[in-house]
Amino acid sequence: MRIAMIIPSLSQTGPGIVARDLCVEFVKLGHRCRIFYFDEKYGLDLPCDSQKIGFTGKGIDFKEWDIIHTHGYRPDAYVYRQRNKISKSSCKLVSTLHQPIIVKELHKTYSYPKALIGSVLWHRNLSCHNNIAVLNHEVLQQLPITLREKASIVFNGRSFKRNEIDVEDKNLLTNIASQYKIIGTNSQIIKRKGLEQIIQALAHLPDFAFVAVGDGEEKQNLLRLAKTINVSDRCFFLGYRKNSTDYLQFYDIFLMCTRSEGFPLALIEAAAEGKSCVISNIQILKDIMSDELVEFYNLDDIQSLVGSIIKASHDKEGKGVKLQEYYKSNLTSEAMAQRYINIYKSNGL
Repeated sequence: MRIAMIIPSLSQTGPGIVARDLCVEFVKLGHRCRIFYFDEKYGLDLPCDSQKIGFTGKGIDFKEWDIIHTHGYRPDAYVYRQRNKISKSSCKLVSTLHQPIIVKELHKTYSYPKALIGSVLWHRNLSCHNNIAVLNHEVLQQLPITLREKASIVFNGRSFKRNEIDVEDKNLLTNIASQYKIIGTNSQIIKRKGLEQIIQALAHLPDFAFVAVGDGEEKQNLLRLAKTINVSDRCFFLGYRKNSTDYLQFYDIFLMCTRSEGFPLALIEAAAEGKSCVISNIQILKDIMSDELVEFYNLDDIQSLVGSIIKASHDKEGKGVKLQEYYKSNLTSEAMAQRYINIYKSNGL
């Protein structure tokens, strides 16, 4: 098959990582792939050709492709804008929704007017797609029936190998580990990720330190909070790292205290490492994981978070082993790619 992926940029964010990982597997299977993107932001190592396009420009020769697979708002809006040209070709349109697109969920990241307009337009943009992939049952049920009829649940997956990390980072983390148990997260530092909860929890966890790999506009607010409650000496924000997965080896506990999520790629990576995980009890995460695999806590309940962290630290091996086995059976990039191949074939390809 000839498969074109459209993503916002080549930066190392969820949609781009999924599109890249799919292309890695598709190329192995002998399919031809190309990744199209809008913004000059880089970070992804690609297994295939890539091409920058403009939102209003010609960009893509749709007759050249069997599948156009979009990831995100702008890619969906782009193919909607180009729908008349696409209708004159034989290519089929598939979209992956990496996040909920109802107003309530978008408002967790954007102002209410932006969330309202964005939700209305996004639903409209999806009307021209042949298939829609959602990451969990909750998002599926949020779609209007006209879109739900052509949607299916497809779990994301990841496969990777460990690399060496920067020597300075390694020395820092080794030193932290000699004094504390490490609670770690690999995440954008934005409000939706809820990282203020772990800062507050540290005041009740004197034997633990917090390490965050990632960056974002909320970082300074979190640093101020840590200083205010006197835990800044146990908070370490390392910033963006291209190979964030490789930092998992230093964590005693992997934490995900998000308020909203599409599909948690960082959690998949932690599962592959067999890490003891503490995650918020939002429905999307409960659809993917179970109490047998991870420790849930009640969102915004700091005492619940503290209790789950303590419990996870006492059973670092037990649930981690089960989680790793679950990953091998369900959450590899090979398994994800095969699920998408089945969707492509449902279009008669």
